[in-house]
Amino acid sequence: MRLTKQDIAEMVGTTVETTIRVMSRFKKSGFIDNKDGKVLIKNLDALESIVYP
Repeated sequence: MRLTKQDIAEMVGTTVETTIRVMSRFKKSGFIDNKDGKVLIKNLDALESIVYP
């Protein structure tokens, strides 16, 4: 599924700038990666622990 950062921001009810900052933080933490314009989830357990502490 192809989504723009604007699409993601609208889905979660935030701004594009916030979406970019959060995704950058997730990438630095090793939760996700970008490859060929796609977002790859590298550590699903870690992401879930943020949502379901």
